Amino acid sequence: MSKKEEISFEQGLKRLEEIVDRLSSAEVSLKESFKLYEEGTELVQYCSKLLGEFEGKVKKLSGDGETGFVTEPFEENDKE
Repeated sequence: MSKKEEISFEQGLKRLEEIVDRLSSAEVSLKESFKLYEEGTELVQYCSKLLGEFEGKVKKLSGDGETGFVTEPFEENDKE
């Protein structure tokens, strides 16, 4: 998957949108549909991997009262 690893997350999402649009077309052959589906599946896995890596790096600062600030992993429930 070296080709996919050279693209950004945004490029991956854009290509996924193109694939979905193409698959929605009635003009796509079964063979082309399968190739697009396969590429889309690889892109979803790749983009999910990137999101997981970025999520692991995201930290938020919070005061602990004694030493100043500590870093904590970002949690999706902290959107308030």
